[in-house]
Amino acid sequence: MAFFEELLILLTGALLLSITLLRFNIPTLVAYICVGAAVGPFALNWVSDPSAFSFLAEFGVVFLLFALGLEFSGEKLWKLRKTVFGVGGVQVGACCLIFTAAVYLWGTHLESAILIAGALALSSTAIVSKELTQSKQLQTKAGHLSISVLLFQDLAAVVFLILIPVFSGQGDMPLVQSLGLALGKGIILFVLLLSIGQWVLPFVYKEVARDGSDEIFVLSTLVICLLSAWLTHSFHLSMALGSFIIGMMLGESPFKQQIEIDIRPFKHILLSLFFMTIGMNIDLTLIPEFWLRLLLFTGALLVIKTIAVASVVLWLKTPANDAIKVGLYLSQAGEFGIALITLAKMHNILPSDQASFIILIAVFSMMLSPWIMQHSNKITNALQRRSPL
Repeated sequence: MAFFEELLILLTGALLLSITLLRFNIPTLVAYICVGAAVGPFALNWVSDPSAFSFLAEFGVVFLLFALGLEFSGEKLWKLRKTVFGVGGVQVGACCLIFTAAVYLWGTHLESAILIAGALALSSTAIVSKELTQSKQLQTKAGHLSISVLLFQDLAAVVFLILIPVFSGQGDMPLVQSLGLALGKGIILFVLLLSIGQWVLPFVYKEVARDGSDEIFVLSTLVICLLSAWLTHSFHLSMALGSFIIGMMLGESPFKQQIEIDIRPFKHILLSLFFMTIGMNIDLTLIPEFWLRLLLFTGALLVIKTIAVASVVLWLKTPANDAIKVGLYLSQAGEFGIALITLAKMHNILPSDQASFIILIAVFSMMLSPWIMQHSNKITNALQRRSPL
């Protein structure tokens, strides 16, 4: 009964705080993290053992990657290849180099520095796409470039998912050999799931659709998603990787829209639980002790990413006005970054206090992001008056 009561506390708190924060245009995932932090062992202690929710919450990332995979297709990537792989690739690479060097000099192991840098290099697809849609900026040059970069970032997140079990030190092989083995497994897994998605799943969904049962259709989607996660886990890779690949295979299916509708409630509920679990594991004692450092690091993250992204976009001969806007749009950390840090902590790659510190920086940047995007025109004009760009 205790588990049910704790779950009820989490969901009720998330509902009430989400409604409140939405009035101030603060993303709901920030509400989930705040609720987890408030009821967790470092605050009210209404939920004393966050690990009880960890396994269930991890499926939130599985369904998130599955839904993301549905948005990808070979045709879509090919049409956007120049901006996705050009702008996106250089942006992620540049930010990773900058943040890896900074974090390594801060005093962490190289593996930890790489994962932290990768997490901070990623931006929030949820926040950026929502704000661009609401402000009707999605079809502008800056909006188009931002979404293209986010597509590459989402692909890069999958690569970092492969790195987590490698960096966790499972086995006695050298790092390069372990990485090569993981990449080899990833290729085999991709080919296997590609074959299943190409020849098996269309037949399965046709048979399910023939029965006309919504219940069986939903159950089929859940089973397929979880089977792909289990298969990836059996390869000693991240469960989310398998769900992403199989989601990508179904992205070109005629049943794509129905699958998206069916998976949405499971994704949202489990993902909210995942972010609440993140909040429960944040050491809130770091805020009064390191509040000034947290604010300085958050500001540094926003400034460095804005400059790095804008410089990359400008280098590709984009007008300065659009380049600065893209930099501002993508300056925050994102949900995938937080997920990577949390998974790295679960695999004992990052110590708890270090992971909490990075997550707090990410959350603060995400809370500021809607305001930055809403005032991007004013900020851009002010920067252009003071800059030679």
